[in-house]
Amino acid sequence: TALLAVLVALSGLRAPQYFLFTPIPLLVIWLTPRGATRVLLGFALALVTIGGLLTTYREGMAVLEWPRTQKDGMFEYPLSQMLADGWGVTLEHTHRLVASALGLVAIAVVMSTYVHRSRPALKAAAWITLLAIIGQGILGGFRVLEVSQNLAFLHGTIAQAVFATMAVLAAMASDAWRRGERRPTERAARGLGPWVAGLLYLQLGLGAWLRHHGHVEALLVHGTFALVVVALVVVFAKELGAASREGAGALAGRTP
Repeated sequence: TALLAVLVALSGLRAPQYFLFTPIPLLVIWLTPRGATRVLLGFALALVTIGGLLTTYREGMAVLEWPRTQKDGMFEYPLSQMLADGWGVTLEHTHRLVASALGLVAIAVVMSTYVHRSRPALKAAAWITLLAIIGQGILGGFRVLEVSQNLAFLHGTIAQAVFATMAVLAAMASDAWRRGERRPTERAARGLGPWVAGLLYLQLGLGAWLRHHGHVEALLVHGTFALVVVALVVVFAKELGAASREGAGALAGRTP
């Protein structure tokens, strides 16, 4: 109820269409943490996709203010005006709205862990995820205020880490994690898995460097390192496949 009251107050009378978004966090609160984290990942995926479009079309500075939009409050800016102001403004303002919705859903996820009396580790992970989302939002705002390509690079790169944090939260909220099940692939994941994840993230950073700065050196490094990462992923996939077959065979051997 408190969240609904705050959202209605923020929306104002100039943009009543924002009222349509107010039930989202209220509904998420009453979902189990397992369901709530999946809603969170859905919003995050949409946000990352829109952010990628902003970079692709070079529209990251279509709106030169933050947190205001075209001299209006973010939740006062009419959607009709957003469409009239062109593709860049539409894309940037939509990015901000989805980011705001993501933050509200993250708050709802935290509340859901308390409503459903989740274990302390899951509550802590939900809080960490919420703080990471808030930090990422502030970083994006400073990128606009400072008109900084370096901050744009950081914003795009850290977004992947924040998304990964949400994925970990969703995994922790799953039934398999709660039951403490161990999959046959665990051995391979413990060995090569962290290296694959780390190098993939490094490759993402190199890609962001290339997209935001466009240096020839960045292209060469990104392209060359891609070969290394692809080879490592192929090896890792083979290890996972072998471990999965081994586990399946062991389970079949125990079947009466």
